[in-house]
Amino acid sequence: MQRLGLIEPELRARLVAGHVRSLVQRALSWPSGTSRLVTKEPQPGESVSPSLTVPELLFEGILATADPEVLREALPDSMRLTPTADPPYELGELPMGDAQAYVLAHTDGSKSIADLRVLSDMEEDTLRATLHAMLQLGILEVRTVERSSRRITFGL
Repeated sequence: MQRLGLIEPELRARLVAGHVRSLVQRALSWPSGTSRLVTKEPQPGESVSPSLTVPELLFEGILATADPEVLREALPDSMRLTPTADPPYELGELPMGDAQAYVLAHTDGSKSIADLRVLSDMEEDTLRATLHAMLQLGILEVRTVERSSRRITFGL
């Protein structure tokens, strides 16, 4: 169609990007099973550059397919999250809005999800979906609190 002049290259790239997003979202909505990303070099003449990155596709796909009821159970209000030491993706690779970036900046392990809900202007379902996406992408991890059996009395 492009060679015949029926479609502009920019429109074709946008359509391909939309199709790729749709495929990723459908794959992420599967209730069970596993998936694997396989990449290959494009054949001559089939190159379309939709300018999408894997982290962007996954982040958007996880947000779009998040089930609020499941997330309320998986991410209870008492849970505390902290950044991972070595995330697999740079934060700049994720298409975050200002509210999502604000929540991520305050997700330091000292605040529970309930605390983050109070701090954020985001809807509860959007907040939980964002935190879930960050967990799935390895940006955040669940903070485990180890209780010390030793008491410090300071001489009292």
